[in-house]
Amino acid sequence: MSAPHQPLLPGDSLSFEKLFVDSLLFRGIPQSQLASWAAELPVCSLEREEVLFSEGDAAASIFFVLSGAVSVSTSDASGHPLSLAQHKQGDWLGEGALVKPAIHHATASAKVVSQVLVVPVERLFVLLVTPESRRTLLEELLFRSRPKPVADVHVQENKDGSGETVFILRHPKTNAYFRLSRAGWFLWKQMNGFTTQDTLTRTYMREFKSLRPDFVSSLVIRLTAAGFLEPVILCGELEQERASDSFFQGKRSQTFLQRLASWRWTWRNADPLFQSLYRNGGRWLCHPVSVGLMLLVGLLGLVGTGVFYSSMAGSFQLHSVLLLWLVPMMLLDTLLHEAAHGIATQHVGCRVNGVGVGWYWFMPVAFVDTSDAWLASRRSRLWISVAGPLVNLGLGGISAGAAIFASGSIQALLWQFSLSNFLSVLLNLNPLMKLDGYLILTDVLDRPNLRSQSFVWMRTEFPKVWWKPQELWRRRVEGFYALGSCLFLVALVATIVVLHRLVFVHVLTLFVSHYIAEVLGWVLACVVVVFSVVGLWTEVFEDGAPS
Repeated sequence: MSAPHQPLLPGDSLSFEKLFVDSLLFRGIPQSQLASWAAELPVCSLEREEVLFSEGDAAASIFFVLSGAVSVSTSDASGHPLSLAQHKQGDWLGEGALVKPAIHHATASAKVVSQVLVVPVERLFVLLVTPESRRTLLEELLFRSRPKPVADVHVQENKDGSGETVFILRHPKTNAYFRLSRAGWFLWKQMNGFTTQDTLTRTYMREFKSLRPDFVSSLVIRLTAAGFLEPVILCGELEQERASDSFFQGKRSQTFLQRLASWRWTWRNADPLFQSLYRNGGRWLCHPVSVGLMLLVGLLGLVGTGVFYSSMAGSFQLHSVLLLWLVPMMLLDTLLHEAAHGIATQHVGCRVNGVGVGWYWFMPVAFVDTSDAWLASRRSRLWISVAGPLVNLGLGGISAGAAIFASGSIQALLWQFSLSNFLSVLLNLNPLMKLDGYLILTDVLDRPNLRSQSFVWMRTEFPKVWWKPQELWRRRVEGFYALGSCLFLVALVATIVVLHRLVFVHVLTLFVSHYIAEVLGWVLACVVVVFSVVGLWTEVFEDGAPS
């Protein structure tokens, strides 16, 4: 870090300044403050091979090597000696004092006659008062950390869209999933609780001929945030600093706006239910003959519904009481749609991690957690995504066929139900919302995080390159998707406002005066607009961290 110098004596502030003035850890701290601080601290002299601290000792201080060299070692799982690091003049060690529990996780001893400056942790935090200095300390701790995977992580090898091998990790308890490239898999295999990030970076460079400390750090942070690496709990001050910094979280904490725009409740013990459904008839839904019949009936029903609404829609009136029957019919429609996703998941050999209900922007939603499909092939994931809309298509066709043989208000109700199913197919296959169509698109393009990546690019990179046609064309997928999503939301909100007011006001007039129904209709329209704006805002400006 600095030029060689004479051995430091206690209170020798000039030598201290020469040693630490260029340290990133103390950047921005006045030299006079450093000198005053150093004069009050003890210096420990060590003979060759003398132990500074032993593995398992309580840790309350960190140590700066003022002269000489200090070796840090431990024992591997077989009890053989394992050298972890060599600290030379200007380096610091003893990071065990900055984590919980505060114990040393290795043994430090002098390689030659050495002197170390002893810095109690409480004194360190008195000096590191600036956010920059504490963030630097966090980064150094991260670089020195020894990532260790949690036990029993399941690994599945797959192929991506270009035929490259990828590796899918599944957490044994949370059922979280994480996809690794070949480079990420190489690093994952090196993580054993003994290898530091510094060593990982050097190993990566030897293997791939590229120096990428940013890639290594980002991977460790994201794996830790997802629960695949054992967490390192820092001492109070640093833990607060880490919790307030989105970089060290791997993702941003959910804000009030995000909770307002999107909320979910999940029942986790759903797999036995779907196993039973699949065994007791559900498997026939996945048979090619059943798929062909649903497609045929659905397409014929779509044509019939189009002909009816274009030529005969004005020749009948739906009774207001029968209109209310659409509510339970739509609930049944949603139930069958989600059940189809779950049955398809069982068909490809994956488990259903849960079912639930929630709120997405301005709409109540039900869902089936089919995340286990990440362990399956792209073809299997596509089938799972298509299964729900396919059932809606079949239901719409069946309802249209039944309407042909009905009459009066019953016929009108069946036509309405048929139309709602076809609109549901259209909505679910729209890739500009995070529904089935989006999942299909991400599998086709092999871009699992397309939506978040597009919004991050639009917010951070587009303002810098909008005048560069070549760069815009290179990132055309992100650009078109982000722009299309925003324009679609504007059109959808306008449509929903009109339809909600028309239908909502029509139903309310059965119970209240027309004036009150109109007021409530406008209130609902305003709620739709607010939730839509909040939903888009959170996706563009608050979901920007890598996932």
